[in-house]
Amino acid sequence: MATEQRRNKIDSHGALSPLEDACRMAGPDVMLVNGLLAFPRISSFSQDAWINGILRKTGIGFEHLLFAMRSMFTPRETCVIVREFSSIPLAAVFLLLLANRRKMFFVVNHKLQWAVRRPFERVALRTLSRMGCRLLFLEDVPRQVLADLRLARTMYASLLHPVPTTTHRRTRPGGVKRVGVIGHFRLEKGLDLLLDHLEPLIPTFDVVLGIPNPEDFQRSSRYRDDSWFKLRDTSSTASYAQMIASCDVVILNHPRENYEFRASGVVADAAAAHVPVIVRDLPVLAHQI
Repeated sequence: MATEQRRNKIDSHGALSPLEDACRMAGPDVMLVNGLLAFPRISSFSQDAWINGILRKTGIGFEHLLFAMRSMFTPRETCVIVREFSSIPLAAVFLLLLANRRKMFFVVNHKLQWAVRRPFERVALRTLSRMGCRLLFLEDVPRQVLADLRLARTMYASLLHPVPTTTHRRTRPGGVKRVGVIGHFRLEKGLDLLLDHLEPLIPTFDVVLGIPNPEDFQRSSRYRDDSWFKLRDTSSTASYAQMIASCDVVILNHPRENYEFRASGVVADAAAAHVPVIVRDLPVLAHQI
């Protein structure tokens, strides 16, 4: 297996990493491409600041263009699996990929949700499908949703979200005592609303937040000055795995408007650690559980 890693990209919650193992088992003619969503960022500003927004769009667009140009020199017999992409810049450069499109597969992690909610993302994903872009959706994607998006029926397939192998497994004895809230802090994930409901459980339960971007939490959360929970930096792979294994249960509060058709890497990582997970009753998450 060949792996193309575009620049450096923090991927603390990388439950899609087992794709590397699968590609390695498939043989040398399979290439896994990572990092098309890498972009520079000014750490002194929040991730939602306008300057970081410009850097994000510019950086991701550049990565897609560079990938398309490099792909023109990829051997025809090589199968390429792209682990992550952005629909709009990919549609903009897809003409450069037409010659090799039958050997390329693009994993759709969050793009279906965005296509349902955002008109430009919907047009981009539909355009990619009609140009022959082969899409791999995670978990059991509702066929009616794809039909409503008017995606070419032969251009997509469903792929179960992989569960990684880990040496960190839940070892805490007894019942449920420690509740973990784990994942990148973004306002769209409803973390503050979840903390509203968890605070009354103190001191019966311990609440621990595992966040790889604690500076954004301390900048934007309503609970940034509270001390009734423990805040842990999980920006390293080891700290993230240890954090999950130290919990008795993990709770996610992903709202329907942002996660109705999205799988979760945290769910897969918790399953690997034998830690139960509580999520909202959303179709893709429910199938993943």
